[in-house]
Amino acid sequence: MSAVEIRAEINAYLEKVQDESFLKVVHSMLNTYVQEQEDPIEGYDIHGNPMRASQLMNKYETGLAAVKRGDFITVEELEERSNNGSPIQSNHYPGRSAVHTRHNRLLS
Repeated sequence: MSAVEIRAEINAYLEKVQDESFLKVVHSMLNTYVQEQEDPIEGYDIHGNPMRASQLMNKYETGLAAVKRGDFITVEELEERSNNGSPIQSNHYPGRSAVHTRHNRLLS
């Protein structure tokens, strides 16, 4: 069965359905599918929550802007602060350490 035939058959079925709650379920399912196609899941955060393409693009653009403003530390600075036990602060995320190393987690 081709996509055109499937669409025609689905439309014919929907025309016969009188149950509004069922139509709402079908509508919700199709709406979710279309939204996911327009903004697909591209990965997951550390808590297992899905990250959509638009969210990842926003994070990328925000991070790029921070780098252009000079809001970053060099690898040498990171190593020095890590060896000294100093927290690594980021202006991009005030009050939060920019990097949590395995070493720091073991000590806390």
